[in-house]
Amino acid sequence: MLGHHFAEVVASDMPSSSRLETFIKWEQLTGFARAYVNGDTAFRGSERVRKTLAVGTRATISAERAHQILSSQKMYGLWGLYTVPSRSSGLLESGSAQLTDAAAKELERAALPRLMNASHSGYEKILRVLKAPRSVISLDGEHAAAIEAIASIVKVTLRAGERSFYRDHLVLGGPLDQTKGLQPQLAELIEVSLNLPKFRWSGPMVGDLAQQARKRGAAWSDLTRQLKQIQSCSAVLNASASLYNHMLGCDETEVATLATRYQSHFGGGIRTFDPDEFADILPALCSGDDPLVQRWSTIARMLSEGKYLEAIQSMVLQNTAAMSGRGGQPWITIERKQLRVQMRDEGSELPSETALRNAWNFPFFLDSLRTVTAAVSKVDRG
Repeated sequence: MLGHHFAEVVASDMPSSSRLETFIKWEQLTGFARAYVNGDTAFRGSERVRKTLAVGTRATISAERAHQILSSQKMYGLWGLYTVPSRSSGLLESGSAQLTDAAAKELERAALPRLMNASHSGYEKILRVLKAPRSVISLDGEHAAAIEAIASIVKVTLRAGERSFYRDHLVLGGPLDQTKGLQPQLAELIEVSLNLPKFRWSGPMVGDLAQQARKRGAAWSDLTRQLKQIQSCSAVLNASASLYNHMLGCDETEVATLATRYQSHFGGGIRTFDPDEFADILPALCSGDDPLVQRWSTIARMLSEGKYLEAIQSMVLQNTAAMSGRGGQPWITIERKQLRVQMRDEGSELPSETALRNAWNFPFFLDSLRTVTAAVSKVDRG
């Protein structure tokens, strides 16, 4: 919310400014605050932040590519990743990047006073940094108080007064709750799991949640169905991604040779999913895109039946179609019965079927919901 707040303030004072650039610079500030003050590196862009801190306590804040903590493409994605859920949760107005009255009031109550009370006008110092094309900040000098104030706001443990607001908006879906009660139901199941000492997300864990939902009766049937769909999609994506990532390290390999390798490793088919179950849910997921439905249905079917040559060909076709839709080139092509890898990578090792079954590479925002649910369940009264 603070990122959108500052983007609004800067845009009001400087109409020609870019909201995205302000957001990028705010994310840099929060990244350095989290890592330097809180010792928290569980955020996107932490690697570049750590490299900067390894050199010293001065950091350049700028939207220029050389100083971004994420690539431009990933930063655009992060902007969307924050904006869409924020609207859904009632924190941003529909169709704009403006804070709702409820979100603005919460900032004025809880966050902004901490920035404004930071010694030597922390709020104004932050604003000057965000307005400037490029600033060098001193984490243990001039900007220390402001950075410490930011760190206190973005830390995982919430204060008592914040817990209710974020629970209502982020866990329960906000005043509009576009999930029609499904997210509060899921949050209720997830809250029970917070007491499990060795909890980790996996396909089987999602299946367990689906079973728990089913036991709660007809009112939970929609959640049960959607959790089963997530389990099915995750299993197919895990299998196809594992094989495709391996292919990225197989430039100039005969397709038939690679198919034989998959046959030797996985045997007569990958049994971590039901291809019929996956095919049934594809039309709704693919929004009426029949060719897309057909490609993914074929990939799942060929993998489950151990027809790895056809699976390889289908995955190459899917990537070609996906990249074409983005105006890019395919990562892999097949020429003269050999793979031609355009996006070179070392390639990953093939997982065991057990590892594949328990993999969790596509979180479907479930990780985020559990993290937020855990955060609002902890109260820091300091």
